[in-house]
Amino acid sequence: MSAIGPYAYDHKIGREVLKHGNGTLKYANYHIFTYNQNHSCDHCSLDHRVWIPNIVFQKFVEAASNPSMKAAQAALTSQTPFLEVSVRDMLFKGYKDPFLDKVCAIPFMNFICEAVLDLPDRIAFLGHINNTKSNAFEISTGENDDGESLGQIQTWNDESSVPEAWWSGEFATMLNGSDGSLFKPFIDKSSKLYIFVPDLCRSIHFTFDKEVIYKGINAYRFTVPPKLFDWNEPNNEAFCYNSGKEFFKENEECLPKGLIDISRCRKGEPPIVISLPNFLFADDQVKESVIGLNASSVDHDDIEMILEPACFI
Repeated sequence: MSAIGPYAYDHKIGREVLKHGNGTLKYANYHIFTYNQNHSCDHCSLDHRVWIPNIVFQKFVEAASNPSMKAAQAALTSQTPFLEVSVRDMLFKGYKDPFLDKVCAIPFMNFICEAVLDLPDRIAFLGHINNTKSNAFEISTGENDDGESLGQIQTWNDESSVPEAWWSGEFATMLNGSDGSLFKPFIDKSSKLYIFVPDLCRSIHFTFDKEVIYKGINAYRFTVPPKLFDWNEPNNEAFCYNSGKEFFKENEECLPKGLIDISRCRKGEPPIVISLPNFLFADDQVKESVIGLNASSVDHDDIEMILEPACFI
């Protein structure tokens, strides 16, 4: 594997207020991503062709494991586990899988395409969040408790928790924290800052790292802790999803630390496992499984928030 990039995008968030009153604010976010060549690598181009895992192939592999799905087994012979697509199509525009169009046009294969795959017409890793409105957030304005609950999510998509089909356990399904755009002021260095991230299907937290100066302003740097995706941690046990697959060792119940399976909260349940950049904080067996991977670095690969300590924005 060879690393390319970075491909930088400007992310603008608009907000549509849906309802306000009784100490809550209900709104939806509107996301727009625009490619920024100046912050991308000199030789970067959205027309650059790259090889990526073939999601459709992986879905057919899953279907073919069912003895009653012999049609899916036969279809695999004309598929490949990797596809060559442009960066533009991979990220936001989306690509049409020629195999999918061809196979799904066959009458007896229709039921597999509709019932098993359930994938969009165009496949893009981030296409579902560009030029789209998010599910509605309802947050506390803090006016009823002197600001103590300011920004805390009350409901998302009109629900007070994420679906139980995503995770097991009360803590794992909770909507902890804010959406990341607003925190109560005067939080100290010992605080855990919780954020609910819909694209991760769960809440995550940040801890204080160090004091910094950002554009002349004294600020705090908060980062994702190393144990966030460590399934040996008590609060993380419910995020361990046993898919029945064995990637790294026999009879494994969880993926190695540093990886999280988010398949169940995606349309069509495509096989998607994510990590921090360059497998930061992941088991060595994960890092060693990919030849050509850049060495992970806390300075470059950790997710950070830089916040002014008084207003906490």
